[in-house]
Amino acid sequence: MKKPFKAYRGNEPYIFVCYSHDDAQSVYPELIRLDQEGFHIWYDEGIEPGLSWRDEVAQAVTECSLFLIFVSPRSVLSPVCIQELNLA
Repeated sequence: MKKPFKAYRGNEPYIFVCYSHDDAQSVYPELIRLDQEGFHIWYDEGIEPGLSWRDEVAQAVTECSLFLIFVSPRSVLSPVCIQELNLA
């Protein structure tokens, strides 16, 4: 599934979004809604090619104003989601 918009890059407060990629069909409409309401959203679209995924995610988590996790049977079994949650 195509990512709905570019992830936020900037100095203003933003929401870090954690979700299972298998849930993208139900998560992306919520991201679009939040974006349309004026919230800055960082999600895995924000990882630039060639950069360290781990470092980019760690920085995005530690600098976010709000950590939002979409809880589902898939996300609670996802090692990546668990790592992001533990870091937050």
